[in-house]
Amino acid sequence: MRPHAPAGVRPGRAPTSLTRPRTQRAAAGSPLVDFSPRAAPPPPSTSRPGPPPASDSLSTLLRLAAATDRGVAASRSERTAADVAVAALEAAQDPSADLPTLTAGDWLLVYTTAQPFRSSPFFWCFQAAVGSAAAAEAIFAFTALAPLATVGAARQTVRAGSVGSPARAGSIVSRVRLTVAGVGGDVVSEATTAGAAPGELVVTATTTRVEGSSIPGVAGTVVDVARGLAAARRGSPATARLRTTYCDGAVRVTRTLEDDHAFVYVREQGGGGV
Repeated sequence: MRPHAPAGVRPGRAPTSLTRPRTQRAAAGSPLVDFSPRAAPPPPSTSRPGPPPASDSLSTLLRLAAATDRGVAASRSERTAADVAVAALEAAQDPSADLPTLTAGDWLLVYTTAQPFRSSPFFWCFQAAVGSAAAAEAIFAFTALAPLATVGAARQTVRAGSVGSPARAGSIVSRVRLTVAGVGGDVVSEATTAGAAPGELVVTATTTRVEGSSIPGVAGTVVDVARGLAAARRGSPATARLRTTYCDGAVRVTRTLEDDHAFVYVREQGGGGV
């Protein structure tokens, strides 16, 4: 009686490497082809990398700010890189953050898409008084090119208002160091603020004065900016709208809504509180 042939092998014929059952072929060391169905490989990813973490964006921005004199000397590529970093910070803003509390305190300007001297309520409101963004930009550009003028540190002190009883207006006091022909002084501008939409403020410039100057008749002279700007608008007050687009308590990004310029500040040591 013939022995029972393995499945798939005709009786009387010796099994070959092609006719041996799969288990026998594997045992003999022959190549093993698996024809069982398999899941299709995933399609290649078409998604783009996400934005860098906020900490990376902040490091990039501060490095560019230091290397370009707050953006004044930035090349086109450097300005583009700074814009990307600012946008990444804004995208990382915590929507539940208490911005009035976080923004209160003392701040130092480190970067801006405008001229540094424009970190001031007076210049923010000046455009409204002029009534033309193009005309205001031309005047600002001329001011920036004034011979022998150097813009030093630009600082701000922000105080939050309250909506209690009685309500208390907030305030911004800017202090910009300006040196002209070797004579320096601090241009101090003050403004009141009122809350608008979340993160937004309506700013009304009130006074401007020069402190610390040796020019006779200049130091200590207070100019009623509110009246002057209102006169230019035939009695209507000149105001500016600001929006804080990022603040973590240590770094603040504020934009002027009329012309969308960004001003980036870092908190000065000991500058917290309301």
